[in-house]
Amino acid sequence: AASSSYCGSCGSCGSCDSTQDASMLHMAMDFNCPLDLVESILVKFPNLLTEKDCMGRIPLARAVSCNTVGKSGLGSGSRLRLRSRSRSRPRPSIELINILLRDNPKVAALTTDIHGRVPFHLAILSGIRWNMGLCELFHAAPIALLMDDPITSLVPFQLTASNTSTTSTYTPMDDVEHSKSLSLTDIFILLSHCPSLVSKHKNTFYM
Repeated sequence: AASSSYCGSCGSCGSCDSTQDASMLHMAMDFNCPLDLVESILVKFPNLLTEKDCMGRIPLARAVSCNTVGKSGLGSGSRLRLRSRSRSRPRPSIELINILLRDNPKVAALTTDIHGRVPFHLAILSGIRWNMGLCELFHAAPIALLMDDPITSLVPFQLTASNTSTTSTYTPMDDVEHSKSLSLTDIFILLSHCPSLVSKHKNTFYM
């Protein structure tokens, strides 16, 4: 049944089942809760690791979707507030990603959302770099490197090249150039793990 409570995934209310959507662990991802609180939740409710929200995302996928869906998070100062759909939830730490991967890394890393995207796709779209958690997602399920994004039909290295989620109207030009440099580094790393992707996609890879 529809609910009037806040839905952290779609950024709205009334159109999705909030009892499925807003588990404690999902909300912990939205509000950047301390890691010890996340650990405490998992000790008491380990099954929440595989619960899905209204977008079909397990907590890991929700955590790395920091720039791809409607968000909430911390406002100015220490007061908690809801953010508009165009703003992002806090980017997850590597420690948080490791906690969410710990019990069953391959299953967590390959669980798809309602669009068929795995956390690796969502992390790239959110601008999460190799040294910011993408590496951990890759090692949990290396096969994700070969999986086409079901919406764009791009493999991860192409998705990295085409992604612009880390820039905005308000991003200084030097930051934009730095972001491009980081993207090239990530593309190189992704391709180094599977060089055959270059020849397979040589006619479709554009920078």
